[in-house]
Amino acid sequence: MAYVPGAPFFCGDPDPGAMRLSFTTHSPDEIREGLRRLAKSFA
Repeated sequence: MAYVPGAPFFCGDPDPGAMRLSFTTHSPDEIREGLRRLAKSFA
């Protein structure tokens, strides 16, 4: 999974707290595991 700041992807006023995640090169199982880890980090 790749992480980049989300602000450059806004058409209007950017949200400085936004992030962009790319899952295009990962299998569904890897995506599920990545999202599980991400959710755990936010809990």
